Amino acid sequence: MNEPSAEHEAEVSSSGKSDPAIPAQIGVNGVQWASGAPWQSPLTLEESRRLIEEHSHPPPDRMNLADSGEDLSEAGWGVVYGPDVDGATKEALRPLLELRRTQAGGDEGLFSEMQVQDGESAEDFLARQGGDGDWADPQIAPTFLLMVGRNIPFELQTSFPLPYNVGRLSLTSPEEYAAYAQAAADAELSPQLRPRRVALAGTDGGEDSRFPLMTEDLMESVERSIALARPSWDAITLTQGLTTQRRLAQLLADSSETPAVLVTAGRSVCAAGNGRLFDLVGALVCCDYSGGELNPEHVFDAGKVSQDARLNGLMVLLQGSFTAGRPAHPLLDRLRGRPAGETVEATLPRRLLGRKSGPALAVLGHCECCWLHLAARSQREEWAGFMTSFLEGLLQRQSVGAALQDYRRRCCQLADRLENEPNANAEKQFQRRLEAWALRQEARNWILMGDPAGRLPVAL
Repeated sequence: MNEPSAEHEAEVSSSGKSDPAIPAQIGVNGVQWASGAPWQSPLTLEESRRLIEEHSHPPPDRMNLADSGEDLSEAGWGVVYGPDVDGATKEALRPLLELRRTQAGGDEGLFSEMQVQDGESAEDFLARQGGDGDWADPQIAPTFLLMVGRNIPFELQTSFPLPYNVGRLSLTSPEEYAAYAQAAADAELSPQLRPRRVALAGTDGGEDSRFPLMTEDLMESVERSIALARPSWDAITLTQGLTTQRRLAQLLADSSETPAVLVTAGRSVCAAGNGRLFDLVGALVCCDYSGGELNPEHVFDAGKVSQDARLNGLMVLLQGSFTAGRPAHPLLDRLRGRPAGETVEATLPRRLLGRKSGPALAVLGHCECCWLHLAARSQREEWAGFMTSFLEGLLQRQSVGAALQDYRRRCCQLADRLENEPNANAEKQFQRRLEAWALRQEARNWILMGDPAGRLPVAL
């Protein structure tokens, strides 16, 4: 892959420099390795307008589905193999597949093993199964889908409409797949593996502190809401310089401290030269960093996860740019006429899910940059409410796929409300459209890594 140089990434767009008389409409959350500079410059007013007009997606809830809930005997469960998956990998997954086959109704039930073809879209895939494009029918394609294999395009996963709960699993060996499959089955059959603990880790946002879930007050708001809704749970917030890479490593290495759910929110590495992109994309910039050049002691990446970490049943949310990986042609590069590269899957989620000593159950991250659109402080508490509802769903042992689907739906509903708000002021109307656009991006670009039917292995 021809990786962009740091100088190339930092160039101001071809549409010209930002007009100092007009505040930047939207920026991105992320940095370059190793300069520590912002990944790319904020968008100009012209670029913001182009973003809305040329790069909008329809709301992802365009298919109908009779309410089948989370009962796999009604909703169905299927595995979708990528072109590279061999027989050894399929056999390694057998403990999980047999469990889901039983839960989906046995041999005559709604369990399927399917194959995705190179270059296929979600629409193409569903049509090949016999779908008509309007209704999600579990008899044709189960609504819980686990895509297995390396280098499955992120665009395929994000293009499935909302009724579908889609996860992906991209590990490095049959042994890792076997460890994950057994751990996922054990979590279902012995649901008391993890303590009732949620850890919220807000890294130092620096100039990017406009990003809503990075702010200390919102992290603490989520903590208070969980404490009120689930008093039997222990919710802790790491802020004010406490989220160092060493502290995150300790949380995952010490089984007495490891929570059931870990949420991180902050800046991440978006670009790296000299062949480092494949190792560092999505790495978390921690409170160890105070400016200047980045070095390995400033970030939490796959290499910081202990070889002996026992993470069985852990769920992790990585809120930040490219924390799931970087697509071949990120949206901002397309907007600015920059060439495509290769799809890069982040190594931190793979390390968490591939621990032979005890893998995590699910990791959620972004497959695009996180857009700093929320100058709209009035929406911040509502946004924090979305995250609180998502976490509460997990704590009530809702499946992670269904909890994420609810979060996405809430983002789209707020976007619709903002866009349809009557407003005679053209500037205000434009800002609302921009916020609505970014909310739909938030709904679209979360990537679930792991089985979407997985539930937290905790006692209610």
